[in-house]
Amino acid sequence: MSGSRNDSRVPFVGRVNELTRISTGLGAGRPVTLVGPGGAGKTRLANQATEEAGFIFVPLGGATDGSVFHAAATALGVHEEPGIEPLDAIEAALRETPRALVIDNCEHVLAEARELCMRIARVPGAQVLATSRRRLDIENEDVIEVGPLEATDARVFVLACLQTKTPSFRPNEEDEARIAAVATALDGLPIAIQLAVSRIPSVTLAHLARMLRNVAPRHLRSRDPGGDSQALDSTIGWSLSLLSDDARHIFECCLSFVDWFDAADLAEIEEMSIERARAALDELDEHSLVVERAPGRYALLAPIRVLARQRVDSRRMAMLARRHAIGRRDAAIRVRDEFVGKNLLGVVAAIGERYDDYRTALEWTLHEPDRLRIAVDLIVVMTVYWAEGGHISEGLTWTRRALNAANENHSIQPADAGHIAYAYARACHAAADYAAIVEVGPALTSAYTRVGDKMALGRAYNLMSVVALCTGAVDDAKTFGEMALCIHRAIGHWRGVAAALCNLGNTALDGRSDPDAAIAYYQESLEIARQPGGEALLVLTLGNLGEAHYAAGRFGEAAQAANGSLEGAELLGNESYRAWGHQMLARIALARGEIALAQTELAVAIRHLEIEPNPEYAAAGAELAARLALARGKHHAAMRLFAAATAFRDRRRLLQIGPTVEEARVAAKDAASFLQPEERAQAGREGAAIITTAQLMAASKNSLEVGVRSSHP
Repeated sequence: MSGSRNDSRVPFVGRVNELTRISTGLGAGRPVTLVGPGGAGKTRLANQATEEAGFIFVPLGGATDGSVFHAAATALGVHEEPGIEPLDAIEAALRETPRALVIDNCEHVLAEARELCMRIARVPGAQVLATSRRRLDIENEDVIEVGPLEATDARVFVLACLQTKTPSFRPNEEDEARIAAVATALDGLPIAIQLAVSRIPSVTLAHLARMLRNVAPRHLRSRDPGGDSQALDSTIGWSLSLLSDDARHIFECCLSFVDWFDAADLAEIEEMSIERARAALDELDEHSLVVERAPGRYALLAPIRVLARQRVDSRRMAMLARRHAIGRRDAAIRVRDEFVGKNLLGVVAAIGERYDDYRTALEWTLHEPDRLRIAVDLIVVMTVYWAEGGHISEGLTWTRRALNAANENHSIQPADAGHIAYAYARACHAAADYAAIVEVGPALTSAYTRVGDKMALGRAYNLMSVVALCTGAVDDAKTFGEMALCIHRAIGHWRGVAAALCNLGNTALDGRSDPDAAIAYYQESLEIARQPGGEALLVLTLGNLGEAHYAAGRFGEAAQAANGSLEGAELLGNESYRAWGHQMLARIALARGEIALAQTELAVAIRHLEIEPNPEYAAAGAELAARLALARGKHHAAMRLFAAATAFRDRRRLLQIGPTVEEARVAAKDAASFLQPEERAQAGREGAAIITTAQLMAASKNSLEVGVRSSHP
């Protein structure tokens, strides 16, 4: 085949199913059309499918209306004669000698390309394979969708492009990760990958991977604008020129979305009817400018979105960004009204399904003071997702940014300031950063008291009860817990009542060393938390009940409660709660002398912590690892792990008064008694240095390594 403009130096990758379908369709005598977005590799796929079959290539990239038949006649070597229509001459030549043709780039001359392919398909023995961003809609047409490369094939293609430039290149483990990052950032779009890799060696692979985290548009343009007519930015402009006004406007609305979108989303932003938006979206789909992820749900490929944004007026993009943020805010409010206080799993699922879009909207709101009101509504719901979904570090980062923005905004309303402070405090609680909560606590309760928001005030007192207990102020913890309980009972807020009872149980267990009193609180909380919407509370209360039974030496009851908590944590998908449940089962096994089972449970807990690091559970895991090391006679390892966990908690002011920590101190002394003085000093120094979550987990894993009561604000 001649005339192909694709760079054949890069090996062809993947597309096995598509090649099979092309062969089957052509073999059955059907016209085959490859349909997909610009840059997906339709022409290259057509080349690969036909390179050994003698197909004649008819490029229509530069064709205009009225020139399509002439281009086909020229490619076939048909001489046009006066009085004979070119299309008739082509058909006559094919009937005399049936040939096979590839008609490339049909979308901008669709009517003539359709007629040409239809006439070719009528000739017995002739074959036609077309490429287009829109289907031709001809009789017996076999339409094959050509989308981005699958993830594995995309990585292989990146490597192939790299090795085309540098044949000696052999990736190491870090390079493999960078290759995967490049493939992911460019959504597996072949032309985007080729154009990005063409920047090497002017940039390194590591640099390219970092830059493409934001898919910088300049790395997706051909280095020689005149030498690559299919550079991605050119194909986008070409596609847009074929659209109706409604479709162009809706396409611009699509640019605001990172995740999927549907006709209702776009109608809301463009302020048009859903029917018009749906018709425009169908047109975009016909032109392969959007990809259908699920029925009725569409997305833009990342490179197309980024480059197309450069073509839209900045004022128009600013207006669309505002409407997108307001739309996500309204969606978050609907999620809150439907699920919060009823079904926290619903919040986690609803926000998680479109999290990147919510995050994009939140980013926009935090850039200007006058947008902060929108941010408050977003962050209140997203905090539930971060806390209950186990996304601790993400929640801490965003709530801290929101709090800083609120502190700099002197016109913010007290209630909004309180909501943001509470969101930050809740994130700090999930991250076990109690010192930060102590700093923000007075402002939090003051804001809610000023505006008379009793439910929010009750939540704040629940949170302050947790903080007081974790910093050793047991009397304050009990007082705050009782205040929260009183407020929530008065307003009939069952979740607040259950949370307050749970926190009072923690105070009895950790602060008073009274497991029986704690069990009474937990059981009362448990009865309330069993109703729909109490899933997270149920997990926490069952876990705390297991801790109380463990402290009382009732290991059977403790294991039953721990398994119940773990079952709920699995449903929530919360890695921290899973780690806690397995750590509890490991401690119970250790107490029963089942060392192998304890090691197995702890190893599972560590795997969950690697997915979602939690500082407090990591420290608890180090203590448990130390107990296992001590039980196995590994006294030096035990001393190091005890010292590590103690140093970590001392540094974060998280040492608690309960028997668990005291037992750890005694065990550490027992372990130390087996060491020589110089070994003991060295172990203490090493332990004091191991104070980060990652190091604690690594130490726990290496030594194959208690418990922490969990509270609910």
